[in-house]
Amino acid sequence: MDYKIDVTDSTTYLLEKFIRQSGKSAGSGAGIVKAPMPGLVIKLFVDEGMTVVPGEKLLIVEAMKMENVLKSTIAGKVVSLKVQEGSTVDKDSILIEIEPT
Repeated sequence: MDYKIDVTDSTTYLLEKFIRQSGKSAGSGAGIVKAPMPGLVIKLFVDEGMTVVPGEKLLIVEAMKMENVLKSTIAGKVVSLKVQEGSTVDKDSILIEIEPT
């Protein structure tokens, strides 16, 4: 029997996990966009009142010197921005609220 074993350090593991979750975490249910890990908001692509579609870029969060694009997983209207560019965020902080359409 053959087994595949990957050996990695904890930093690489966390980065890979974050990247895998980035697209999903942006639509964390009922239009609530949460931070998948602590970081710094470096770019917002949306404003309150804008309409978004699935896959549309919402913001970029820098974490561990990597820029991570969070995208919408739902269609809807941005009803609330809880952050601005330059904001520091904690894991699971609410970043944006989207009203599904």
